[in-house]
Amino acid sequence: MNIGRISTMECTPIRQYNKKTEASFSGGISKAYSAMTDTLAVGMGKVLNSEPIIKFSEKFHNTNIADYVFKASGILLSSFVVFKTLKSDKIEEHRKKPLALNTAVSCAVATAGGLVVDRLMDKPVNKLINNFKLANPNLKNMEKFVDGIKVMKSAILFGTIYRYIVPVLATVVAEKIVNSKKENNTEKS
Repeated sequence: MNIGRISTMECTPIRQYNKKTEASFSGGISKAYSAMTDTLAVGMGKVLNSEPIIKFSEKFHNTNIADYVFKASGILLSSFVVFKTLKSDKIEEHRKKPLALNTAVSCAVATAGGLVVDRLMDKPVNKLINNFKLANPNLKNMEKFVDGIKVMKSAILFGTIYRYIVPVLATVVAEKIVNSKKENNTEKS
């Protein structure tokens, strides 16, 4: 997969777009919001086109690093939420452990489930890619489209599992674990 210099479908480098422009928005979007998005776009362009990022992308351009970024960011964010939950002064003490456990279980189940489902979807997605190639034999940058399909497969699967399926399941599991610990503590007392 090529995650080199970010570009449009015609492979025009972002460097062209790193000039501050006046964005035209309709629908009541404020000037402050417009200025913020312009600044953010210019800043992101500078970051993405910085030498360390370019060297990083060139080093890993034939790998599936985007796949690992989804997984690693989920684990990192969940770890941060667990830590902040346990240290929070605003959460009642008896709720901290169940909430932290819920987040940890959600992360573990989502990552494991996502890996399994991602592997199970390889065959159908490869069939889709082959059909796409047959339907578009003269398409420029075919490999970028194929890479995009593969990345989106993982993003959609992990997003769906992580944000919709697992929270429901993890809540039930975490509550059962906490209740069994409470029962064990009550019996020991």
